[in-house]
Amino acid sequence: MSDVLGSKLLHAYGTNHLKLFVFQVNDGKFALNLAKVREIIQVSSHQLVSLMGSNAPAFSGLIHVRGESIPAVSLFEYLSEEPATPEQEPLAIITEYNEKKTAFLIQDADFNLNVSWDKILPPESISEYGSVQAGFLLHDDQIIHLLDFERIRDDVLGPSIVVPENDDTEDSPPLRVLFAEDSPHVRHVVAKFLRSRGFEVTETSDGEAAWSAFQANPFDFDVVLSDIEMPRKDGTRLVVDIRHNSDNSKLPIVLMSSMTIEQNIQQYLEIGASAFVPKNRLNALVAKLVELAGGEQSDTEAA
Repeated sequence: MSDVLGSKLLHAYGTNHLKLFVFQVNDGKFALNLAKVREIIQVSSHQLVSLMGSNAPAFSGLIHVRGESIPAVSLFEYLSEEPATPEQEPLAIITEYNEKKTAFLIQDADFNLNVSWDKILPPESISEYGSVQAGFLLHDDQIIHLLDFERIRDDVLGPSIVVPENDDTEDSPPLRVLFAEDSPHVRHVVAKFLRSRGFEVTETSDGEAAWSAFQANPFDFDVVLSDIEMPRKDGTRLVVDIRHNSDNSKLPIVLMSSMTIEQNIQQYLEIGASAFVPKNRLNALVAKLVELAGGEQSDTEAA
């Protein structure tokens, strides 16, 4: 499926653009940021091994790929109570979230689509897929649904972001954090954890909302924490706007993501992010926020 993946240079960070992989499941069209796709493979019957005794809905078993066993989630079953029966062997989108690989089974690959984040509408405008609807866009008079694949993965396979039971950080000062995250699930988990450590958290649902909150009171925050993929304005564009179009351009900005590709992290830093922290390392996130808001600038990923 190398023709689907295309060039490794998917988009320039900070431009508010991305490339989507559009695919079909049942009777709907869906899309995933191509940057999150490791590979796409045709799944033969001998590759997919069902696990006896598993009652997890939409869990199809394990796919064996070059000696590696990857859990498979059937989007046919997850997205419909009466899923269509595939007429051919399904495709598997191999992704990696929070250092865990998952294969999502789909019906067919459709096309790649270059699009601006401001063309992606927030999920409040449509509720066909409930809490896993991350946004949608209109293309050629068709609705293309963007799904929260991290939430789907966690629903089927268990949480990938685990809140630490034992706090190995020191008491945190009451730092004021402007937090942008479009996934309600992740936003709730991270914000609750930060508040439990003494932070004052202002939550926003995307980069545009965070930018509006920042512009209204640019000196009311000690640090900005932002997801990268969000409707309307992504995290990298938020970094560029704060660095080049604001009165408080020196404010520390931490980007977080479930994608931990080293090349991407370097690009985040080059456009002006102060640091990057993986979403599943919450104690490291607290330490980095305290370090940066205390005036110790860093250009490396928190371990």
